[in-house]
Amino acid sequence: MSFSISKRIIENCGKYSCNNAYYINGKGYSYEHLKSEILKITKLLIENINNEKLIGVFTNNDIYSYAALYACWYAGKTFVPLNLENPIGRIQDIIEQTGIRTVLCSQESYNCDKFSGLNVRYLNIEVKNPELPEDQLIFPDKDQLAYILFTSGTTGKPKGVPIHFEALNSFLKFFVTDYDITENDKFLQIYDIGFDGAVPSYLAPLCFGASVYTVPPDEIKYLSAYKLIRKHDLTVVKMTPSILAYFKPFFKEMLLEKVRYSIFGGEALPESLANEWSKCVPRAQIQNVYGPTESTVFCLRYEWESSESIKSNNGIVSIGKPSGDNEFLVIDKKDQILKEGEMGELCVNGPQLFKGYWHSDKRKEKDKYFYIEKNGKRLKYYKTGDLVFKDTKGNYMFCGRIDSQIQVQGYRVELGEVEQHSRDFLGLNNLAAIGVENLQGTTEIHLFTEGAKDKETELRNHLLTRLPYYMIPTKIIDLPELPKSAGGKIDRAKLKKMALK
Repeated sequence: MSFSISKRIIENCGKYSCNNAYYINGKGYSYEHLKSEILKITKLLIENINNEKLIGVFTNNDIYSYAALYACWYAGKTFVPLNLENPIGRIQDIIEQTGIRTVLCSQESYNCDKFSGLNVRYLNIEVKNPELPEDQLIFPDKDQLAYILFTSGTTGKPKGVPIHFEALNSFLKFFVTDYDITENDKFLQIYDIGFDGAVPSYLAPLCFGASVYTVPPDEIKYLSAYKLIRKHDLTVVKMTPSILAYFKPFFKEMLLEKVRYSIFGGEALPESLANEWSKCVPRAQIQNVYGPTESTVFCLRYEWESSESIKSNNGIVSIGKPSGDNEFLVIDKKDQILKEGEMGELCVNGPQLFKGYWHSDKRKEKDKYFYIEKNGKRLKYYKTGDLVFKDTKGNYMFCGRIDSQIQVQGYRVELGEVEQHSRDFLGLNNLAAIGVENLQGTTEIHLFTEGAKDKETELRNHLLTRLPYYMIPTKIIDLPELPKSAGGKIDRAKLKKMALK
């Protein structure tokens, strides 16, 4: 069965015209309204832009910004989401890397002096404009770029990950086929659009005629999310474990019986947190999903019912089995394929895999891939940088990042082990261990916690009873709140910079 997200959206705008497509800032917007905005913005694009293929979109929390994403496709363009919360320097860097000359924005951003220094033209998508006749819409083929997302790069500059429609359609086809979703479902959308984990929250619901309930970016995310879930009986809730951790003090008071799917992704999910949360969503299928941005959202999935025991390794929930048409290998440092039960680097291949970083030096990227010959074909696997092993049931167990494995005084140390023992003692989930090179040129461990003020001595004494001396953090720093990335993950790069000051 072929699948096209661009065709599916327009079909469902007609089929479910009276349903809410989006619920934003206390107001519902029907599929009919969404279609009207898409047709208006598409016409605006066709009339004002000729040779530009990449279009920037400021990701305001409004119906115009969401409609603008899809309008780019119907005008034969590729959208590049620009997060308004990012520093101007980062936005400028993305604009320079992509060569964007036009940015779509709603009225609030159009009048904002903050963006006056960017060397681009702004198109106000909130102005009144006639609708483009539906028969003039362009439906992109599989080889066209759908969007480019920018992730953190090792050089300090954001790295562009282009996703083609072939990859996006492959993921959404799997989502439509595998999830029991109807037009009556209500999705939580807590993510920045520039984060790949947002796709199941703001885009996948449109495949079913379902509704998207967005969390305003200027409010406390976890409080707004909880209010939306309770007040509107949301049924599909996807979050990062870091966001869920803020709910923990209220778990005993929570009973969310309308939640049908509770999905986690983006970072390691602690088993203890998952077990406690499962009591709050007794009727939900709980899932832990995994996938780098390079594999279009997620490509592995572990699922269990609230009453079932959880597969885990070192206190971290399994990342499960392949989803969709993705294939996996585990390799060692010498690029030798490992057997079941042996730990190594996870590699992914399949139709969801991207084709390469945006305008990168291919020679410098060669270490990112692993190749094998199979049935006369040369298959390309992406090296994820994540350490895993495959158990006897076919589940992949997450063991940490390759770059979280450090050498301290000649000993090999997994930072995840330090985090797990600290997590067990403190009862906290938002913490991170960072490897830092000191003035003597040797590596030491700094542990950052959130909400553990005045417990540093007790924690250190506890760790001394659980870990060898070389694994005890040199410094334990408590912060009111750990820094988060746009996708809601703990921002380890920022913590490392703080540690080096």
